[in-house]
Amino acid sequence: MDPARAGRSTLALLLAVLTLCACSSSVPPADIRQNPHPVKRYTLTVTVEDAPGPFESIGGTVDYQVTNSGCVPLQPVSGARLAPHRQMPIRLQGIGDNTYEGSFFADLMLDADYYQMGTCHWALVGVGAQLKTRSTGFSSAIWAKDIAAGKAAITYFPKVSYRDPTGGMSGQPLTTYVSEHPDAFFHVALATKEAAR
Repeated sequence: MDPARAGRSTLALLLAVLTLCACSSSVPPADIRQNPHPVKRYTLTVTVEDAPGPFESIGGTVDYQVTNSGCVPLQPVSGARLAPHRQMPIRLQGIGDNTYEGSFFADLMLDADYYQMGTCHWALVGVGAQLKTRSTGFSSAIWAKDIAAGKAAITYFPKVSYRDPTGGMSGQPLTTYVSEHPDAFFHVALATKEAAR
């Protein structure tokens, strides 16, 4: 092998090793824990109106994220701080025609010093509902600011997408087009209410 080719091969091997080492030296995941005594309990109500057929399953999720990224170490390669995030399931049960209910805690995740860099503070990001048919899924969400304000969130889906085999879709808010073609859409309403302590 000529010296130039050998030099290039050695350099390529060195770069590959350095890249592998860099990727494997990312910040290890912390042992994130749940709050053993959560108190901010909410009820989530999901109401489906005008859907063209039934759903095989309806479930929910609640999202949390650390709000102060300074409690998290820098990533070795990018130098970014990746705030921890958790998504937890919510079991929804039918309580009437096209209405489902479940509960969640806004303070489920435990504020703690996970990286010895100060206390990481968790906050609720939002709550979602996932409705599935055999061929597709529909996702809608209500965000923390609306939950705090006691507002409902309504998401609209085109009825033609009910049997769309291409996968899933997120809905849209009320638009002029939706208002002008109400028979072409069904909607999902998410409402929350804080339980009395």
